[in-house]
Amino acid sequence: MGGTGPGGTIEDFTALGDVVNTTARLAAAARAGEVIVTVAAAEAADSDGLERRTVEIRDRAEPIEVVVLRPAEAESNARS
Repeated sequence: MGGTGPGGTIEDFTALGDVVNTTARLAAAARAGEVIVTVAAAEAADSDGLERRTVEIRDRAEPIEVVVLRPAEAESNARS
């Protein structure tokens, strides 16, 4: 990963660690048209009433409970 800094300077950075790996694996586990986030993230955003799912991801002993986010249009079409 990298980015640009103030005044056009280039500052390189790399994101590493368990949180980054878990996030990448959750993104890969999402189905077309949806985003999945941890329950903790959804609760912090006050997102009650959304679908919950349990996903198993590599390098985790236990499955992770997640909340499924979908665009409003996709959700209303799924209900039809």
